[in-house]
Amino acid sequence: MNADRYPESGIDSEVLLSQEFTILTKEDEQWLSSYGVDNTWTKDPEQFKSLNDTVNLGSFRLNEPENREKRQDVISARRDFLKSIGLSAKIIDAYQTEYPALIPLDTFIGTQRVLHPLGIAAARLINAYPAAINYAPESVREKMANYTSLGIDAAKLINAMPAAINYAPDSVREKMANYTSLGIEAVKLINAYPAAINYAPKSVREKMANYTSLGIEAVKLINAYPAAIGLAPDSVREKMANYTSLGIDAAKLVNAVPAAIGLAPKSVRKKMAFLRSSAKLLKWDHSAEELVNTYPALINFNIKKLAVLHRIAATYLDLSSATSSPNDLRSFLITPLEKYIIAASNLEEGQRVSLKELLQKAQSIKLGSSERKKLASEIAPSLGRIGIKYEAYREKK
Repeated sequence: MNADRYPESGIDSEVLLSQEFTILTKEDEQWLSSYGVDNTWTKDPEQFKSLNDTVNLGSFRLNEPENREKRQDVISARRDFLKSIGLSAKIIDAYQTEYPALIPLDTFIGTQRVLHPLGIAAARLINAYPAAINYAPESVREKMANYTSLGIDAAKLINAMPAAINYAPDSVREKMANYTSLGIEAVKLINAYPAAINYAPKSVREKMANYTSLGIEAVKLINAYPAAIGLAPDSVREKMANYTSLGIDAAKLVNAVPAAIGLAPKSVRKKMAFLRSSAKLLKWDHSAEELVNTYPALINFNIKKLAVLHRIAATYLDLSSATSSPNDLRSFLITPLEKYIIAASNLEEGQRVSLKELLQKAQSIKLGSSERKKLASEIAPSLGRIGIKYEAYREKK
């Protein structure tokens, strides 16, 4: 930040706009509106003049001898303007603690004229990261151009991770090079998980080493599930230990279903308890642990979806289904719920069938996705508890 500093306010004098560009015009209406300022100032000559008088006074340079006597008036004008566009006193105070004189208003306005066309929510940026009040136009242009040159969606990044506006281009390139050297698709990672731009190379390498030590294919994991780069090593070990304690092959599970590393231990235990009760109730010969180890994607299923499948199985499957193979159960689980809703409506009251028979009836339904959902929603109310659970699943989803 030192390179950006102006002696009296934290701004570099060589990138400041000259005062001839400080007059607000109709073109400034859009970025001002993003701060919540209505457009009455563009229609009221007195308000227009008053606003620009404030801008001009707040743009005087306090390090120039002829302006020193106006110091308090200039600072007041700067503060008044920032408050008038909707910045809270708390935000202004936070910035003013480090820079008592605040920022020359022509510089602030120039930066807003850069940020708004780029799609950056400047008001939200400053509220989340008050130091952003400080940035000069050329500094912002340079940083945004650097992100764009690297293939990063700069506006998405800054809107999601405001502090990223502060990162020097050299630092950003170093972080991206580190990801690439590790085999990670750096651009895809940052665009999917903006917080990853915040991690120091050393921290990233430690996280990758931790995954590898646990038997996880670290590069594959991060490329498939970018948020995993944000998990602390202790948290990862806790999650893996939880899977192991539940009888699940943790490394196999995460390598097959990367998003499983993001599931909270409590959520996993709840899901396994539900699967165990389902297996017991339906008298399946296979345990919940066997099912998950055979079909890892099951751990990622919405528990409300599992509740519908549980009720369908309890209502329509006969005793022969207890000996179904894990692969048959896998097919049962991945077939769209809507097909079962429709198939069930075609069964006679009290009729029970084998898992294979129900599966065949469901898979024979050839309607498109939207047609299936529409028809299933119409049929569901007639299916009692199955319909109630199906509607709960659809609402949750």
